[in-house]
Amino acid sequence: MPFLNGQKVRHRAALRGWDLHKLAETAELPVRAVQNSTRAVRPQTMKITRIYALGRALALPGEDAVTVAAEIVADPTVAAEIRASNNDGVPDTPPKQPTRTNTGPTRRETTEQTKGPRRNNAEVAA
Repeated sequence: MPFLNGQKVRHRAALRGWDLHKLAETAELPVRAVQNSTRAVRPQTMKITRIYALGRALALPGEDAVTVAAEIVADPTVAAEIRASNNDGVPDTPPKQPTRTNTGPTRRETTEQTKGPRRNNAEVAA
C-alpha cells in the first residue's frame, strides 16, 4: 500500500474549496483514513482503490482522474504503474473458476418413509 503526498492532496482540495471532511465525503471514504494518510508526520498508507477514489474526487472537470491519482502518490514507481494501468481503479475480472465434472447420478436420499416403525409383538398382544 503506497503513501500519499499529503501536501499535494491538501493543495488540490484547497483548489476546489474543500477541507478534508468535504473531500472524504465526496470520495466516499472515511474521514480519519484521509486525515491519517495526508498528515505530515508518520502518515498511513492507503489502498490503491482509495487512491483512485481520491483521484476521481480531486480531478478538475476535463482532467483525467488516473493522472491525478498518479500525481498524489508519493512513490514514483507506484505513480508510473498507475499511469500505465488502464482500468481506472476497477479490479480486473477474476479468472474463470474450474467447475466440477459430472460424476454420475447422485444417490437418492429421501427422508420420507412409507412404513411406520416396527411393532413389538409382545406389546400388541397386551
